[in-house]
Amino acid sequence: MRQVHRAGEKAFVDFSGKRPAIIEAATGEVVPVELFVGVLGASSYVYAEACPAQDLASWITAHVRMVEFFGGAPAMFVPDNLRSGVTHPVATSRSSIAPTSSSLWHRLLRRSVSESGRLRHGDGDHEGAAAAGGG
Repeated sequence: MRQVHRAGEKAFVDFSGKRPAIIEAATGEVVPVELFVGVLGASSYVYAEACPAQDLASWITAHVRMVEFFGGAPAMFVPDNLRSGVTHPVATSRSSIAPTSSSLWHRLLRRSVSESGRLRHGDGDHEGAAAAGGG
């Protein structure tokens, strides 16, 4: 089903479910990692980051780096039923978002507003920040 997204409206976030591996440069050891992925809805612009685990610390750190990479926060983060970010997954209604995730998303949104004096959504080249009121 086709979905239409406005610029700066949503970032879809989740761990990929696949476990790639990295090679430690110093030791040559193959280390399995988790892959965090964030995608801007309107442009499908992707941010991906290898994380040590699917824990809350990795989830939060990856979000902060993603927002810095995009140059601003979207109006809404759309997570899947991630164990570290969702406290009560419910198939028939809205899930309960972990307090830390919810608090982080609100802080990132406020930081995007306060840095520029107006809401900045995404990267101007990829998500139409000027159209969404950003720079």
